[in-house]
Amino acid sequence: MHSTAYTFHIPTQTKNKAFTIIRQHGKTPAQILNHLLQQIADSGQLPEADEQPEARYEEHRNP
Repeated sequence: MHSTAYTFHIPTQTKNKAFTIIRQHGKTPAQILNHLLQQIADSGQLPEADEQPEARYEEHRNP
């Protein structure tokens, strides 16, 4: 199986909080992101979530 490295930007505070929680559960960020992407690929759908995270992203991109 081939793998691909991907770089993206997220707010530092969001990353720090999320990575802390992920590590508290004994996982790595890469494990969680791989699992999320595999779920999307398998189901053909995004996980249930409201649309606000995208709106927050737009706020950071266009302050």
